[in-house]
Amino acid sequence: MGVLVLLFLMVLAVVILPLLALKLLIRIVFGIVILPLKLAGGAISVTGKVVGLGVRVLASIMGLVFTLLGLVFGVLLLPLLPLLVLAGLVWLVASAFRPRSALVRL
Repeated sequence: MGVLVLLFLMVLAVVILPLLALKLLIRIVFGIVILPLKLAGGAISVTGKVVGLGVRVLASIMGLVFTLLGLVFGVLLLPLLPLLVLAGLVWLVASAFRPRSALVRL
């Protein structure tokens, strides 16, 4: 009985070992074939992340600039709005009393 088991294991080893070697060879070949694609994908991914970071930084800076402009408008120019309205009314009244120039027709 022990001899049969040993014989079965030897036959199994003769069949299994070449299949394992073939599996290893196929994995190596596919790994070599796919390696440039993986490298290109990694490079594209890194490039996309760098560009995304640049856009994020640019958007943050623009947000800060517009926030500061809004604060400047709110703090400095908004209190001057009544004076601007008053100047506009004076201009309207002054232009209403100015004599109009005659239209020249050709």
